[in-house]
Amino acid sequence: MRYKLKIQIGNNEPDFGKGVVELLELCDKYGSLSKAYKEMGMSNSKAWKIIKRAQEDLGYELVHTTSGGSFGGGSQLTLEGKELVRKYKLFQEKIETYSKQVFKEVFENE
Repeated sequence: MRYKLKIQIGNNEPDFGKGVVELLELCDKYGSLSKAYKEMGMSNSKAWKIIKRAQEDLGYELVHTTSGGSFGGGSQLTLEGKELVRKYKLFQEKIETYSKQVFKEVFENE
């Protein structure tokens, strides 16, 4: 047997999860939200909708963007955004470790 665990967090709506984290990590990696959502096969509008919804719920900015122009634009995670990604991944790791243990106890030790 196998199981699937979905972890989402938030204040009012727990909608900050794996997809948002992946988008933010890729944005941080490339310095570009555009490159991040394109790599994920996501549309511009969906990427911004996800980020804006998370920012509104959490009450702080996750991504800071600069417009193009002669120096080029870019996107970078705010300090709060980086910290949230770090905490989410730590929480996910701990939950997955614990859930594997409990799953084994419940389903394999019958």
